[in-house]
Amino acid sequence: MLVDGLLSGPRSVGAYQTYGGFADYAVAPAAAVRRLPAGLDFDQGCNLLGNYETAYHCLVTCGQVQAGETVLIHGASGSTGLAAVHVAKLLGATVIATGRSDDKLAEVRAQGADHVINCRNLDGSPGVRRFRDEVKALTRGHGVDVVHDGVGGDISLESLRCVKFGARFLIVGWAATPAVARGKGLRGAPNANMLPTNLIMMKGLTVRGCPTVLSTLHDPSIRAPRLAAIFQWVEEGRLRPHVSREFPLSAYKEAMLAKWRGEFVGGCVLRP
Repeated sequence: MLVDGLLSGPRSVGAYQTYGGFADYAVAPAAAVRRLPAGLDFDQGCNLLGNYETAYHCLVTCGQVQAGETVLIHGASGSTGLAAVHVAKLLGATVIATGRSDDKLAEVRAQGADHVINCRNLDGSPGVRRFRDEVKALTRGHGVDVVHDGVGGDISLESLRCVKFGARFLIVGWAATPAVARGKGLRGAPNANMLPTNLIMMKGLTVRGCPTVLSTLHDPSIRAPRLAAIFQWVEEGRLRPHVSREFPLSAYKEAMLAKWRGEFVGGCVLRP
């Protein structure tokens, strides 16, 4: 069995909103308990709903990605980034994936990405290097149709120069700029990310925020087709979450630090 995080836990509605999970036992309402899909082990099941629902919501519901289009996916070695690679390929798109490690990008390519780009500066300095020319070359000068941006900051600015006219720019997160959260939800927080409106206008872009949980809470009807598609892909053997690290429950601190440092590709699990 696996537990549905939108029906139990801190992001859910109802009576079961307590934080936690790093434990040998847990309590969840019956409606939140789902049967583990055939063909998946428990490690893969732990990395299914949150990651792939996010990817589906961003690329399908918000991005309306079509077969034959090209999608630029940032942070592609992370759990949600790699899920986006998988989903984009299932939709028939060409995937250009970015990251900051050649070894991890090689694994992302093995997981289905058509092209990979290491965007770190060669001298090790902060920020990202210019990669627009590589993207334009890979797209025969046209640019990409969709940007899936879970990183934010400098990579967002460079991405605005990698798109074709009328592209869709999907904001999925801001992993590179954690300081934007220092306002702790208070109004007037001084750390907001910014995008240049002149480039957005002249490129004719559609820029859309893609908060999966909030969108689902506002419109619960969007979830049923999302789950149906994901479970169908699993049933057909076309979708398998990639889990690259396993930790015993006693090593929860080590696991959290490894996650924070981005030391693995795709998902990881704690085993009680």
